[in-house]
Amino acid sequence: MYAAVADFGRGYFGLTAASCGYFRRLPPKLSWAEMAMLAAVVKAPVADDPYIHPADAKRGQAAVLHGLVAAHVLSRAGAAQAARLPLHLARRAAPAVSSATGVRCPRSS
Repeated sequence: MYAAVADFGRGYFGLTAASCGYFRRLPPKLSWAEMAMLAAVVKAPVADDPYIHPADAKRGQAAVLHGLVAAHVLSRAGAAQAARLPLHLARRAAPAVSSATGVRCPRSS
């Protein structure tokens, strides 16, 4: 339930809004790298804003990936591969989900 209303920064409330806004994809289509970045940014949506503070967002992502390895959810190799990937954010952060009309993610950024 929390993921549906959590503040992910930039006006994105909920995992679906953040996924569509930052990556223009629905949550099931996200990579481990993208999911880890969202999990990190929800803890500090302003300080870890990936557009303004990309290095901080990457550090948060690395911490989440480390936690996934520790919890035996992701292999070390998988986490290392995800951490090496650059963040491919949408060119501009803009609302991508309308609560009035439902979820709709643009196909391109």
